[in-house]
Amino acid sequence: MNLQIKVLVFDLLVIGIVGLATYVEATRGAVLALADVVRIILTGVLAIVGYSLAFAVFKSFLAGMVGFLGLGLVTLMVTTMLYKRMAIDPHHGQRPLGRVLGGLMGVSLGVGLSLAIVPAVAQVSTFIPRIDRSYLASRVLDALPAVHDAADRLNIRIPRVRDRSRKFRHESLDNADVFTSRINFRKLDGATCVECGAKVEFRGYKRLKGTIVVPLFVCPECGRTSDGCQTFEGFHRMYRRCPYEMVVRGIPLDCGVWPNDQSIVPETECPVCGRGAR
Repeated sequence: MNLQIKVLVFDLLVIGIVGLATYVEATRGAVLALADVVRIILTGVLAIVGYSLAFAVFKSFLAGMVGFLGLGLVTLMVTTMLYKRMAIDPHHGQRPLGRVLGGLMGVSLGVGLSLAIVPAVAQVSTFIPRIDRSYLASRVLDALPAVHDAADRLNIRIPRVRDRSRKFRHESLDNADVFTSRINFRKLDGATCVECGAKVEFRGYKRLKGTIVVPLFVCPECGRTSDGCQTFEGFHRMYRRCPYEMVVRGIPLDCGVWPNDQSIVPETECPVCGRGAR
């Protein structure tokens, strides 16, 4: 009973966020609601641009977050000033139809806020099982793979949890405490399988638990699955070293996220650095 109550709390959190946003924007009417939507979208887009530029220049997550918050806050302040200068009549768009349209825009804002707030709450490890058992909150987290896929398609950098660059097998689900910049895994479609040398297929992003979202690659020839670490190009991107370096150290290769239950030693030439050439 206690668990059910705690699970319900997270559903109520989503209902509260969406409901409050819907009520506020319906009260403000279609014109002011549209102004809010434009302001929030501009702030979010330019904040991501700030993160991308700062990270590209300084190669640091901290610098990226400074760029994210800095450009985001500046955008919010500027758009707010412009909004006040426009002196929009608050009575515009407050007829019944305008309030309905405003409420619909409020629903979209509430869903967007939920996509930011629920994953932030899910960073607390003790909340993850309860959120995953909830109905609405878990549906919000289920949308995260689509966010990652959209970031890949637009080729934009967004912060992600988990450092994958330091050591092999760091894709363990327990390692979720370091922020790094995301890899565009969609660009690894057609990468070279470490087992047979065939071109692997990118099967999209999957949510494992909480906010942990990982890509799935499958080799059409040998059937080997991985999160990209079982490809030469992916291994180089994720760990900044060649798979053959691990083999020299006596570490056979398998994926910690999508295990194949068979560790292997590559026999194909690495297309990135040329190691393994006979």
